[in-house]
Amino acid sequence: MFLFGVFFIISLLADIVVSDVNSCTRNSAIRTSEYAVNIFFKYYDSEGQLYRISTIEHPESRQHLRDLHRNQKFAIIVPGWRENCEHDWVFDLIRNLLQHRGGTIICMDYIVYSSESYFRLMKHFDAISDILTTKLCDLEFVGLPPAVGFMFGFSFGGQIVAEAGRRIGPGRIKDIDICDMAGPGFESKSPPNHALSAQNVQCIHTSKDKGIRYSTCHQDWKMGNCGLTQDAAAKPPFGSHGLCPHFYNIAFKHDFYAIPRPQSCNSKPPGFSAHYPHGYKMGYLENRKGTVRGELYAITTKYYPYTIVPRTVSLLSDILKNYNDPFNRNASRNVTHSGYRLQNVENN
Repeated sequence: MFLFGVFFIISLLADIVVSDVNSCTRNSAIRTSEYAVNIFFKYYDSEGQLYRISTIEHPESRQHLRDLHRNQKFAIIVPGWRENCEHDWVFDLIRNLLQHRGGTIICMDYIVYSSESYFRLMKHFDAISDILTTKLCDLEFVGLPPAVGFMFGFSFGGQIVAEAGRRIGPGRIKDIDICDMAGPGFESKSPPNHALSAQNVQCIHTSKDKGIRYSTCHQDWKMGNCGLTQDAAAKPPFGSHGLCPHFYNIAFKHDFYAIPRPQSCNSKPPGFSAHYPHGYKMGYLENRKGTVRGELYAITTKYYPYTIVPRTVSLLSDILKNYNDPFNRNASRNVTHSGYRLQNVENN
């Protein structure tokens, strides 16, 4: 009787494992599709040099499996429309993640499809998201579960990492950071809850024409002019949208501190502005994300490093707190459309 009970428990556990495996491999057709050979995963060593390119069509080698196990955690970077893994901001992010995170660093290159027109690319969205989901499953099978994973996506790539995060299972990925997630083609009356894509999802908004307009991440940063435009914007690829991954990389060295919501910035729904601790900042290095939920605001300036010194942030925070207080008749009115006038504040 005892042996029967043990056998039953083992069988039950085996069924659970098989069920979990099947949930990860149920779309086996994707491995034989054109996407399986046209989307590449590029691996970078501790010096930031490309050392391996793979697809989901071919299993990992035994030697590479040992390397992956030694690294113990992974990060995946997904660029945007008409971008690839050779863009400057991608190289900068690889170096920053190697320095501050370590582990296996991978870039997903889908340039075969992202080089097409935007609306042709939209038709590939579901399949590309399936490829990334399958890759996450493959990593889990070799000992790197989603719980030790980090993903970063810019623009269209932001939509891909969010979708793959939901498909692998709500809250299974450790962290996802997204820069100005693509809006065109994705806006709807009932937007998806991006907070389900990982244990923590940090979204950074920098444009009104190319980025999403809703806030469903754990933290939604509205950079510059309410997340709609940036004073540093120039011609593409350095417009308000394209500046986002550069802000993110700069945040590894220069801080973009949270400030009170400027009165000119609408928060939806009203009162959704986040409460945050002193010195809270945008980016990968902020380690208090678990305590903050809602919309956040940060100043950006016209020139590199596109942020301001902490003393100015403190002065401006005091001004905005008074300005947003309807009962303070003596509050400063030195506030522009974007919510602040830096030059006058810095001269105080």
